[in-house]
Amino acid sequence: MIGRAAMQNPMIFKDKIKIGYKERKKLFIEYVELCRKFDVMKLSDLRIKSTQFFREFEGSAKFRNELFQSKTVNELISKLE
Repeated sequence: MIGRAAMQNPMIFKDKIKIGYKERKKLFIEYVELCRKFDVMKLSDLRIKSTQFFREFEGSAKFRNELFQSKTVNELISKLE
């Protein structure tokens, strides 16, 4: 349960209740880089993580759906920009 809460609010342990899109985007890109570094990058996992990272901001439901429809990792990352 703690892990799920941390994925939905990556700054939960820094006493920041909510962070915006820009901060979430930065953290998600860092997450992707760590996946690359440790060779554990799978599109299916990144899709799920992206839907957890990008919640609770205006238009987030539509945005999460767009991310989830990505066919490649690069396509998913390009949709963040």
